[in-house]
Amino acid sequence: RATRVARLVTMACFDLAEFEVLATQILPEELAARHCQYIDLIHAKVTANRGLLDRVIGDRVFAVWNAPKRTARAEYYAVRCALEVVSLWTRWKAAEARAVSATSSSLGAADGGGRGAAG
Repeated sequence: RATRVARLVTMACFDLAEFEVLATQILPEELAARHCQYIDLIHAKVTANRGLLDRVIGDRVFAVWNAPKRTARAEYYAVRCALEVVSLWTRWKAAEARAVSATSSSLGAADGGGRGAAG
């Protein structure tokens, strides 16, 4: 049985802006491919920055730091992750726009901290 430990956690939520609009403008197969690329991009950055992908709800991706294992400087890694994701996403969208004329979308990131149960 797992032991629950109360500790301060840092969370980030990444949201693909205008996803619903994009969903009405491209083929379902293309939307699914873009969605997978988006999730993979965020997952790679979260894990590279010592975080854990908590859940995916539609186009929202939630990540957590300092749970279930203790992470020193969790806030630092969460902010660094958010900055890296936004930077990478901006470059990816610019390259995509050069390759094809597509509907633009953007990425928003928000983070916050709070008490949570880990373990």
